[in-house]
Amino acid sequence: MKLKNVIQTKLAKTLVAALMIGSISNTGFTVQAEEATQNEQNDVVEMASVSGNDSVVAVKEKTYPTIKTVILAGGTMAKYVGGQVASPNVWPNNYKPANGDFSLFAGHKMTLDDAETFKYLSVDNTGVDAEGKLTGSNGASWQCVGFVALDVNKYSDCKPADLLHYVYYGGDSEGTSYYKENCGKTLEDVKQYVNDNNGVLYGENVTESFMDQLLTTGRSFSGVTIATVWYVTTPTETWINYDGYDYRIPGVSAVDYYEYPTGTVTFEQNENGAVFHYISEGITITTTPELEQHWESGTGRVTYDATITITIHSNAPDKVRINLSDAIGYLNGTVAGGNAAEPGDTLYYNIKLVNESNKEYQYDPAKATIGTIPAAPKAGEKVTVLSSGFEGYEIGEVGAFCTLPRRILNAPLRDLGITAGKVTDAIVGEALLKKGYGSEEMKPEEVTRSCLAQYYLDWFNNTSREEGNKVYGFSELTAEELAILTNGTADTTVAESCSAVADALYYTTYHNVYTFDGEGLYDRMLKNGQEGSYADTLVSDLLKDGEVKITTNLNGVLANNGYQMTRYGFGMQFELSREPEVTPPVTTSPEPTPSATPEPTPTGTPDTTPTTPTAPPDTPDDSDDSDTPDTPGTPSEPATPVTPQVLGVRRQRVVSITDDPTPLADRAVLGASRRPRTGDDSNTWNLGFALSLTGLGAWLIIKKKQS
Repeated sequence: MKLKNVIQTKLAKTLVAALMIGSISNTGFTVQAEEATQNEQNDVVEMASVSGNDSVVAVKEKTYPTIKTVILAGGTMAKYVGGQVASPNVWPNNYKPANGDFSLFAGHKMTLDDAETFKYLSVDNTGVDAEGKLTGSNGASWQCVGFVALDVNKYSDCKPADLLHYVYYGGDSEGTSYYKENCGKTLEDVKQYVNDNNGVLYGENVTESFMDQLLTTGRSFSGVTIATVWYVTTPTETWINYDGYDYRIPGVSAVDYYEYPTGTVTFEQNENGAVFHYISEGITITTTPELEQHWESGTGRVTYDATITITIHSNAPDKVRINLSDAIGYLNGTVAGGNAAEPGDTLYYNIKLVNESNKEYQYDPAKATIGTIPAAPKAGEKVTVLSSGFEGYEIGEVGAFCTLPRRILNAPLRDLGITAGKVTDAIVGEALLKKGYGSEEMKPEEVTRSCLAQYYLDWFNNTSREEGNKVYGFSELTAEELAILTNGTADTTVAESCSAVADALYYTTYHNVYTFDGEGLYDRMLKNGQEGSYADTLVSDLLKDGEVKITTNLNGVLANNGYQMTRYGFGMQFELSREPEVTPPVTTSPEPTPSATPEPTPTGTPDTTPTTPTAPPDTPDDSDDSDTPDTPGTPSEPATPVTPQVLGVRRQRVVSITDDPTPLADRAVLGASRRPRTGDDSNTWNLGFALSLTGLGAWLIIKKKQS
């Protein structure tokens, strides 16, 4: 029967993710439960005449408590857990009976294409055909057999690890993942299970006994939960080990960040934000107090924005080197606690330029760069190097964090028969040996480190890649395919020891997940130094308009459980220069040394007596004064140097951090006590931005999506 007066309401966000509560990027659906009350208005008394009897019999119709929400759990299991798409979410679908009248649910036909009743329950989301069937990515056939009441005292309505208790398999337990007690079943066995538990088979109508079972087993306050029952059969496996793989990720040049002279960088903080003085460059970089959070009404979209202002003072040299990494790191450190970001949120960095120097600066596009930043371990943090990133930086574990996603119990590893627990090298290696990888002489740990990359690529080629479309390197996989590797149960994670896989996970983070104005940082780095590059465009617009905006985003769908407790970061720098003004030197002609004018020889009174003439005295020859010393002049006093007046420098108290043994990041929002635990009951997860070059960077705190 058709339901009447069905009220469709918005589905709330939940804190659960694929294969684990505590996901990085989950958005689920949940219901806020309230105490149930008896709906006395549902008590209807009908008066009916009994044939052949003048008496009247009162017949009381069955009544139900107020049920505000009917939750259908596991309807999307085949599509998501079956591996067709790389989403971490297995969303429940909700139906809101009008006025909480549960009796409206009686007689309803149960299918997985019922968006008119259960919100979003359509074939687009469930993937099934008219008979409730779907083929998974590994060739397994999934069939929805029916529906039973979910045991709310044991299981969650949206945690796949719980919902897998309602998935049964036709194969034996040796080659099957998930729960062994559900293996070796026939379709008739599963149909009988549905009937024995007062359930409803696929395409049949809701019965009174099913509603009673929901109230008994599946009720939580004013809501009831239905579990979807699946039957899975796997075809005879034909597995091909491909060869010719190239595991290398195309390299990108690392940014050669500026190093300033020791003692020339100072930092202070006031009510207006942070102030960085770069004395050698004649510049000051200031920030607003924080990356301020904004909520969009109606959409739930969250954005953050802050402003970084670069001021060039009048004493700036002809070449000015500007590194924004410290300012960016400071602002990232303000995204914490109640201001913490979630996957899918957008962060805007507004950059302004104020030129007080009265100098016209130019710049070379080759000097404008943006890129990753090497990990900067704090004092006492243990560093475990797993591999080298595409730019040559060492990548691995740094303390409790990791600079790349971790290995997780994903679909390929589940297909090896691993059902739960940490996916350690020993466990994965044993499974790979059974699959034919490695050799008997190798230890399981060696097999994992040597062969896991090949197995992953083999898995894609055997399960989802058709002939003519095979892949021979991780860089050929799509963003969605790479996300499958990080999609799983979070409490199973370990650091990735296979270097080729580690390289691929680091690559997909900066290529697909962490984006800058819609494109991955890896791709932005590829064009550094070229005219028209992302960094060039930013600086060109900054010089032209006086301001520019950087938009960063962590993809909320692709960043799933493998990204918990990881660190990522970026830096940006550019250089301005001008031709120095050449002042022609003032040339002064030396004053000639005056020659002594010879005194005339006085003569006496003429004597009338003739005398013998004498030779005239020698006259100095001006043509050759080499033997005639110059007349010594008065030496001038040495000029006293004038101290130049420094204009535009802020006369605020500054604190030098050059020799500070405690990085600023340690004084900010982070600390061991603030770090969330990995696992299902974690309330937050962190994405940190790596410490910048001068030690002032701070971590960006990102938490799970909240309801």
